[in-house]
Amino acid sequence: MPLNTPERAAVAEFIENWITRRYGLLAESLVYFVDKSKGRKAGLAKEDFGRHIPLAYKIVSIEDKAAAITLVTVELEFESGDQKIIKEISVSTNYQDNENNILVRTEDNGHWKIMQNSFTNILYASLFKEI
Repeated sequence: MPLNTPERAAVAEFIENWITRRYGLLAESLVYFVDKSKGRKAGLAKEDFGRHIPLAYKIVSIEDKAAAITLVTVELEFESGDQKIIKEISVSTNYQDNENNILVRTEDNGHWKIMQNSFTNILYASLFKEI
């Protein structure tokens, strides 16, 4: 995968950090609209993403919606006991600066960030009962 694409720079790195429980790096990948310390963001990421840890993932499709927005469809694999659970989600990524201003993907000083609500069905639902 090319390095500075939304599927690599945001989604794949995010999920790899989730799998390895690196919540500080996970938090850096998310869009935050309020100013919080890095430690507080890492704690919130652990609280939200620490309940269900994927075992593996596969990028299914990539859809550029606008010059700064890409949807990346991902298949996540989880385990509950001896049961494998596959969940497909669409991860919304934004290309933006450090102050959350949207940029065109070719502009300098931008970063791909993930909208946390992309994971609502995993984070805030009973994943293993609803599938």
